[in-house]
Amino acid sequence: ASRPGVGTVGRERGTPPTLAAVGMNAEPAARLAPRAAADPSASGNPIALSESDYAQLYRRALGA
Repeated sequence: ASRPGVGTVGRERGTPPTLAAVGMNAEPAARLAPRAAADPSASGNPIALSESDYAQLYRRALGA
C-alpha cells in the first residue's frame, strides 16, 4: 500500500498550504534568509544552502 505524501497529510489535517496563508509576507522572509544561512544549526543540514537558497525556499513557501 502506498503512503500519503506530505501535502496530502497536511490537507487532511488542515495545515495551511503556504506561509502566506498564515499571514507571512516577503518582508519578514527577506530578513530571515541571512539569519537562516548564518544559523549554526544550518551546518547539520545534509545539503549546504546559501543565503540565496534560503531566500528562494522562503519565496516558494510563501507560494510565490
